[in-house]
Amino acid sequence: MDERAVELLRRHGWRPGDVLGAGMEGTVVDLSADEVAKIWHDRDAVESEPLLRFGAAVERSPIPFRCSRTLEILDEDNLTMTIERKVSGSPLRLDAVPDAPLATADEARLMGDALAGLSTARAGDLDALPILPGEVQPMR
Repeated sequence: MDERAVELLRRHGWRPGDVLGAGMEGTVVDLSADEVAKIWHDRDAVESEPLLRFGAAVERSPIPFRCSRTLEILDEDNLTMTIERKVSGSPLRLDAVPDAPLATADEARLMGDALAGLSTARAGDLDALPILPGEVQPMR
């Protein structure tokens, strides 16, 4: 993990732990029983601001399960991190598996349950995040 990220987290009172995952957008680091840090590769503080509004809108919605939520944005010298609520669970299947098998009946049911839960979300700041990269958002 980038030493600048470790130092920034420590200055804000966090004790960075294990790297939980890494991908195209960034790296996720364990912080506590309830929080993680996402170290973004290409997102700056301005681009991260909608994550705060979107997460608050999801929190106010009657979705019947916990979702990740951005709690804070840390930004310094071209290094942007978001502190987010940790969500427990496990993936239904591993990502990027060549020739992945068809979804099982249980996986399809769980996906349906998740989509049904998300359908209970109310509007408001849920439109804070673009559906497609570069999409222009309504004026606020």
